[in-house]
Amino acid sequence: MNACPSLRVRCPDCSVVRVPANEVTLRNCVDDGRWDYWFLCPRCGRLTAGESTSWLAVEAFAAGSALEVWRLPAELREPRDGPPLSLVDLVELHLALSEPDWYDALVGTLDDGGSSAA
Repeated sequence: MNACPSLRVRCPDCSVVRVPANEVTLRNCVDDGRWDYWFLCPRCGRLTAGESTSWLAVEAFAAGSALEVWRLPAELREPRDGPPLSLVDLVELHLALSEPDWYDALVGTLDDGGSSAA
């Protein structure tokens, strides 16, 4: 009988639990080298994620965990112009989006070349 090895992982509700290695998915970000993992807690059923180190991830992969490779969103590499959003900007955006015709008003502003009529 060839049993799957188990890994010790941390659930925020149940603390440290043992999960079969083939029920843990490793994730590696190729842009910054970060490793993390996710699993379903066998005690509470919660989908849980955590951070890992490269050497622990290699051990888990060797034990049978699946591997997902991902990249940071391309938008993070785009040049940014203009000032950052302020708290006032966010409040004004929230208020604008609460209006029933916010989309029509936005499209009308864009059709006018970006200038709004007051």
